[in-house]
Amino acid sequence: MPLSVEHRLSPELSWQLTAFARDDENVIRRVGEDRLVDGDRVPATPFPRFASSLEGPTRGVDVIVTRRGTSGLTGWVAYTYAHTRYHDRLTGENFDGDFDQRHTLNAFAQYTHSSRTTVIAKLRTGSNFPVPGYYTERSDGSFYVGPERNTSRLPLYARVDLRANRTFAWSHHHVTGFVEVINVLNRENVRFVPPSVNTHLNILSTPFESTLPIVPSAGVLIEF
Repeated sequence: MPLSVEHRLSPELSWQLTAFARDDENVIRRVGEDRLVDGDRVPATPFPRFASSLEGPTRGVDVIVTRRGTSGLTGWVAYTYAHTRYHDRLTGENFDGDFDQRHTLNAFAQYTHSSRTTVIAKLRTGSNFPVPGYYTERSDGSFYVGPERNTSRLPLYARVDLRANRTFAWSHHHVTGFVEVINVLNRENVRFVPPSVNTHLNILSTPFESTLPIVPSAGVLIEF
């Protein structure tokens, strides 16, 4: 159930605040995962099993500030706080949802120099999701099988993309050339990958891998 309030500060500048709440029932989860019980490791079941046993709330708020216009600097900045917490009716466990990202900040800026030239910048950043499973991260950065679910998280995600467009026109034809750089700061972001387990030490391989490095590109769009 969302509830939203919007206010225009000027013809170009406005803000919007949205609060939302949702209650989930009968959410599917895998049961029989690798975990510690009373200090002893209980291996995962050889064949995955699932149960519709999760229920719980999602609560959050969005704030967005927008500047509109036909020239100069325009764009928006948006921040979201959200929390998903589940209870398992069968096991009595309580843990954060697999896609629970508490803090998310996105920004889009476009500078229109003229009707033919624009420069665009995008920022995406978030506190990231839990490492889904019964994994515990130690102070040295190593991961072990643990007794509680979703207590460790992936590192902060952050990425900046830049793009410049230049349009040339003659008669009824338009040619737009662009140059774009994804992850211009070459930040190392990661995603979750299921780890392997050393059964003697209960230590895990690193449960994530790198995603996109810096990726430059260029191209031409022809409109007839």
